[in-house]
Amino acid sequence: ANFPSVKFWTRSKWSQHLHDEKSVTKLGLSASMRGSSRLAKGENVACLYIEGADGVPIDGHRAKIMRNVFFAYLHQLNQGNLKLPSGWSQVALDVKQTFY
Repeated sequence: ANFPSVKFWTRSKWSQHLHDEKSVTKLGLSASMRGSSRLAKGENVACLYIEGADGVPIDGHRAKIMRNVFFAYLHQLNQGNLKLPSGWSQVALDVKQTFY
């Protein structure tokens, strides 16, 4: 329990939370902006299930940085004459641990 404030450790737990929330009526919501406009303002559009140590979802800028670092890492691996696996389930444990 190093991070007691974190509520969602997997995307499936987040998805279940969203499913449960749909049954709650929310008043006063306006029409939502499109994803790129929201991301430009720092809103986390696609990765709300990723939380910081405080249990608060990361903002859109942090999510973008994380994606960029991940893609740069994959690009670096690809440049080193390594045969990249076809999916995450085939990734070596030591490489996975880099991202956890």
